[in-house]
Amino acid sequence: MTRLNENTVLNVKNTSFSVTATLTLPDGPPGQGAIVAQGGSFGGWALYLRDGVPTYAHNFVGMETYTVRADESVGPGDHVIGMRFDYDGGGAGRGGAVSFTCDGEPIGTGRVGKTVPGLFSFDEGLDIGLDSLDPVVDDYTTPKGAFTGTIDNVVLDIDPDADHDEDLVIRARYRKQ
Repeated sequence: MTRLNENTVLNVKNTSFSVTATLTLPDGPPGQGAIVAQGGSFGGWALYLRDGVPTYAHNFVGMETYTVRADESVGPGDHVIGMRFDYDGGGAGRGGAVSFTCDGEPIGTGRVGKTVPGLFSFDEGLDIGLDSLDPVVDDYTTPKGAFTGTIDNVVLDIDPDADHDEDLVIRARYRKQ
């Protein structure tokens, strides 16, 4: 799935949210590339693998990029990667805590200082498995952040602690071509 307009996906701004991705990493070099990316170089966020390490980046309106990396890399095989952003609250554009899991086990935490309070972009969208236009970050190791494995499922949840209807969750699939 690529270039989903901002008004067609869940609004992750000024709130807590989580991403859960079911993926398969091949044997050989460590996994690389975007699992999910929204926005671009003038504002947005991405969950990606850099040398097998789950990484979350939040690009604050092209002025600062906050990057949080897990403490452990993820090896070949089937995995469920989780990333949770716990918004500080108290107004728009605040920061928050980031935590990572792999197969249900915690693998790292960190902080983001501030976040985009309003629109990420008029023309960038949400991508699964790559960062199709102007990338959110400049440290992808593959062109356009193309993911080097297979993404079976991505779940984006804007209220990870709530017991809610499945209609509030985005599910997407990406298969490497």
